[in-house]
Amino acid sequence: MTNRKPGNQLQTGTTQQKVIGIIGTGGHAKIVTDIFQLVEPQTQLLFVSAHPEQAGAYFNPYRIYPDQAGELARLQAQCNKWHVAIGHIPTRRQKLAQLRRLSATITSAIHPSSICADSSTVGTGSTICASVVVGADTHLGEGTIANTACTLDHDGQIGSWVNIGPGCHLAGHVTVGEGSELGAGAIVIPHVKIGKGCIIGAGAVVIRDIPDDAVAVGVPAKIITKKRKSED
Repeated sequence: MTNRKPGNQLQTGTTQQKVIGIIGTGGHAKIVTDIFQLVEPQTQLLFVSAHPEQAGAYFNPYRIYPDQAGELARLQAQCNKWHVAIGHIPTRRQKLAQLRRLSATITSAIHPSSICADSSTVGTGSTICASVVVGADTHLGEGTIANTACTLDHDGQIGSWVNIGPGCHLAGHVTVGEGSELGAGAIVIPHVKIGKGCIIGAGAVVIRDIPDDAVAVGVPAKIITKKRKSED
């Protein structure tokens, strides 16, 4: 993290300095903060937390504002763009929808050390962490997180609201359905399709298609259960 003196607050009434609003104050928000400090070092950051006890505190070292009715709308008018830095998929999806209702500009966070092929696309509100490689003609949906040092090879189709853990490796022509999560170090061989809402365990090696809402672990990955809807 960049060392700065604490006490930075949103400078109201000024249009000179760009401001990025970040919803979230957990571990993923720390990663996103690093990205924006590298990519846009002159931009001011503003943090919003759903935890009332954090309001008025400081995060790295910017002031935290409460996620309350009316407050987000007021802050939205003072930010140039927004990013939702929350790992939990349903919450991330909810907050992005909330920002859209406010007509906020939503941005992705892409680390400068990542490599995204010219023919690849990254959906709105996604996070591409350090040392990620997105191959040719691979497409990521909105609100997706590609964590540190994962590789997504050519011709991949990654749905919206997907979490890809650190060190995952997806070979060519892999499909991952909306809302699925791949644990750290998971490997998916070519032409495999992972359905919607799946959980793939850390270190798993996926060699065959996985149906919607399945939980699969091991080497090779085997389905151990189906998710209940209440778990989403």
